[in-house]
Amino acid sequence: MSLTVLEQLYNKASLQDIQVYRHDLPERMRGLYIENGDFKSITINNCVNTQAEEVDIMAEEIGHFIVGGGDLLLNNSVDYVNKRKYELKAKCQGYKLIIPPAELYEFLLDEVPVWEIAEYYECTESFVIEAIECYKRKGLLPSY
Repeated sequence: MSLTVLEQLYNKASLQDIQVYRHDLPERMRGLYIENGDFKSITINNCVNTQAEEVDIMAEEIGHFIVGGGDLLLNNSVDYVNKRKYELKAKCQGYKLIIPPAELYEFLLDEVPVWEIAEYYECTESFVIEAIECYKRKGLLPSY
């Protein structure tokens, strides 16, 4: 029996010694990655209630682990533009964890609808759309 995408993400977090919690966070904050020394954690907002949303959040927060700087949100010496760049890098890493660019390209060539791609990868449609935009910006998707 194969693991779901969400189970794979939880395993990936566990292999990196990242603790995963659910907690009430401000409504606009769906997830949070914090790294302080050896302590690493992902917190998922209790308001997240679908597995697809949780996949999106876990992927992005593991993306934060990959690009580093888990305390950037709390660091007031980093300006908004640099925080935004860091956020985009983490999101792109998250997209790559779930949706490999080459596979996405094949889906797009075959004109597979976004909802079907999202269903295949067990994520939300918005995650797929954002992955497409990220890959286009980075030159990872040839024109189709």
